[in-house]
Amino acid sequence: MKNRVYVLISLIFLSLLFPAGARAQAVPGDFSADIISSSPQGTVNMKMYSTAGKSRMEMPGNIMIIRQDLHVMWMVMPAQNMYMEQPIDPAMLAKTSRVMPGEIERAPMGNELIDGKTTQKFKITYETAGRRETLYQWIGANEMPVRVQAVDGSWTVDYKNISTGHQPDSLFEPPAGYQKMAIPSMGDFNT
Repeated sequence: MKNRVYVLISLIFLSLLFPAGARAQAVPGDFSADIISSSPQGTVNMKMYSTAGKSRMEMPGNIMIIRQDLHVMWMVMPAQNMYMEQPIDPAMLAKTSRVMPGEIERAPMGNELIDGKTTQKFKITYETAGRRETLYQWIGANEMPVRVQAVDGSWTVDYKNISTGHQPDSLFEPPAGYQKMAIPSMGDFNT
């Protein structure tokens, strides 16, 4: 029971970590990167791997693997040698182009140094779920975003140590020997 509650809380926390803009921002090609997500809920350091329709996000205590080709997401819990499987939530998918879905306007704001490297800063307005949102995006080498931030500064996602190139297929599978567990329904928490 305690493990189920922890997993549910982790899934909810993931949705808070990646506000609409951060989820929707563009990341091209095969790469790995360290991600630092800062919000009022705190700062979380993660590692992301991405390749052709597959992504892996390693965060404290859990690993999330998204497989678009199989239409599934696996939440891996190494401490329990278990994983859960569920259908993909399209909002959690990394996009593969610089342009955001629903983008209405991209206003250049000049160049800025991020971690000692020159980037292009943009103010982006886009529509999602019938409402307009605005965020800042900093684009670095290889057209890779290096920072995405809410206009009000309430959250920031930084990409560091970006390494482009092929990622091993083994990163995008649940570990061998891990037990698949059923996803608890909300009714399970009321007993």
